Amino acid sequence: MALGTTPPAAAIDLSGDYVGFGADPFTVTDVQTGTTLQMMGHVVDNFTTYPLSTTGTVDPATGKFSVAGEITGFCPDFAYSGTGDGEKMTGTFTSRSCGISGTLILTKCGNGVIDPLEDCELDNVCCSARCRLLPAGTACTNDGNDCTHDVCDATGTCTHVPITGPCEDGNACTIGDVCAAGVCVPGSPAPAGHACDDDFDPCTADVCDAAATCTHVPVPAGVCRRAACHSTCTQQLKECRQTCPGGGQARRDCRAACAQRSTCTAPGARIRTLAYVVNECSVDPQGMGSGLVQKLLIRRGNCDPVAVKEFRPTPGPDPLCRAYGEFRTGFAARVVGLFQHLFQRLAVLPDGSGVVFEVTSQFSASPAPTAELSPEDGIFFVRADGSGLRRLGPASRWPTFFVAADPPRGLTLGDYGEFFPVSPDGRTVALIDLGPFDAAGHEAPQIFLLDLRSGQRCQLTHHSDSSICCESFLNSRTILFHGSDAAGLFTALSVKTDCKNPDEKEFPSIMLPGGGRVVSQFEVAGANPHALYVLFPDRPAVNGGFGGSVAEVFLLDGKKLVQLTNFRRDDTDQTGGFIARGRVLFGASANPLGENPDEICQLFSIDTFGVHLRQLTHLPWDGRPPTGCLVPANISRLFLDPITGTVLFQSSCDPVGANPFGEQLFAMRPDGTGLRQLTNARGLTIDPDGTVHVELPGPFAYTSPAGG
Repeated sequence: MALGTTPPAAAIDLSGDYVGFGADPFTVTDVQTGTTLQMMGHVVDNFTTYPLSTTGTVDPATGKFSVAGEITGFCPDFAYSGTGDGEKMTGTFTSRSCGISGTLILTKCGNGVIDPLEDCELDNVCCSARCRLLPAGTACTNDGNDCTHDVCDATGTCTHVPITGPCEDGNACTIGDVCAAGVCVPGSPAPAGHACDDDFDPCTADVCDAAATCTHVPVPAGVCRRAACHSTCTQQLKECRQTCPGGGQARRDCRAACAQRSTCTAPGARIRTLAYVVNECSVDPQGMGSGLVQKLLIRRGNCDPVAVKEFRPTPGPDPLCRAYGEFRTGFAARVVGLFQHLFQRLAVLPDGSGVVFEVTSQFSASPAPTAELSPEDGIFFVRADGSGLRRLGPASRWPTFFVAADPPRGLTLGDYGEFFPVSPDGRTVALIDLGPFDAAGHEAPQIFLLDLRSGQRCQLTHHSDSSICCESFLNSRTILFHGSDAAGLFTALSVKTDCKNPDEKEFPSIMLPGGGRVVSQFEVAGANPHALYVLFPDRPAVNGGFGGSVAEVFLLDGKKLVQLTNFRRDDTDQTGGFIARGRVLFGASANPLGENPDEICQLFSIDTFGVHLRQLTHLPWDGRPPTGCLVPANISRLFLDPITGTVLFQSSCDPVGANPFGEQLFAMRPDGTGLRQLTNARGLTIDPDGTVHVELPGPFAYTSPAGG
């Protein structure tokens, strides 16, 4: 070769095993012979495996490829074209018969085999998304020990290096605990009278004695009578702790395990008023079922829930109960035609003193309940202790859910909102209902204001389209919502709560460089820092195999806009986000820290400068095809208590070993500690004779849902 000439580029060979995680997981094997490319494998959709086969051409010099084929039983025709480099294939997937078009990325990284250009596989927490070893010193899986530094070494092993410094030995009655040789050594006894572990008994004060022991001193009888309530979880927690050994680390570990399994909240993560619906059904081997039994419960703190209303339909043939249980989320019960789902929207007043709920049968295609138990449709108010139930007025005629055709999958489910936004003073709620928009009386969904004292309601908007959604209170005088502008574009609007003069205002969407569009929050946030959900419609998401667009979290602080995430996924912040103790908390299925290799929906927090990212939850994978933070989600309905700081959320995962069969409600501190499972619904279970039982919670409401 002559001096100074460039050597010819090596030919690109796309042969090998690839995986792709888009709307559905792909597994394919490529065979490249000259300029001919064959792809064979399968796609998994809704737990069903469909064979895939294609053939086409490839340019070995550039890696450009184009193939066409079919997914048998799923998409009879599709085309896939793009560019590959021997490790990754990026291209456009289109199918005319299935109505699908979008970016599909296939990669050898994650196929379970260490290929020639790779150092590791994704089951190694010290492996990057390109299957290269992360640099030594990169943070890896936390072992839960405050006295170790969890970092990757140069060989790709997650190590736990002993460190020195302060720690917490788990005993609130010691101070000055320090790390030594990777172990937390207890310090000196705390002063007598120092507050210690809460035993969840309202009739005791929890204080340390001089010997570093947490004691529980009885409080005056009058105080006890005012605070006491029946609490099964408190009694069970006491009984569990009484079985723990006499002292030392073993006792502390035992007591901590008792608390983790309890449905009582952790110290520092107490809850106030929680309202939720429990849905139950069963069906015998002959297909005869109970129908969907529903009851509304209200829980205050660690007191036992109080049942407010219960509905029992007429038993009969039931082909849907098991399918509902397999979906594993209470949301599915509201889908039209599945069940006689009666409870719709819920709300808890800001001070926790009362609950507003809606009952209606107008959106269900299933048989009505028995006549003697037939509900009165309407919106109701009840005090948090279950007393004072009264009807406020008729139920909304606008559904809380929608069902849309989505070939080839069949149907896509969504919701228009299952909460009544409550004004800050707790006197009114906003709701969407059908109302007139012209003199002829033609109707469309509108924003209404309902007074909780008088039951009077007034119509605030007069829109002719059906795009209104996402209503929330800015303050007691202004309601924010989404709708369409004159050009039909999705935009943010506000309307005054003055029924005589409901002045309406449109806010231009915040447009960002690169095509980003703020779609779920409002420019009127003012000087207070505010978390924003920003959608980039022109950027295909790395996990959106069939056309999902990138969504990221931004912070609006006065006039300064800061991008906090760069995950390039379509489900970031789907749960709603908020600011707690100077950090932005949000949901995502990304794996930026190597702690979420299965890409389960987890909760993260990041500071307001966009650094110091932390993964707060470590929800385990249960073997189902991962859907990230999309329905059926692993985390949904995120709430923050503005007074106690407690974070509440729904999840179908099993982080405490007590939820293997369905969705539950959880609470934790904003830093991710003190995680507790608040409900104990049985989920989907099957008796030896084949009888199916399903029990799932949802919807639920707390004082302040994230995102309004």
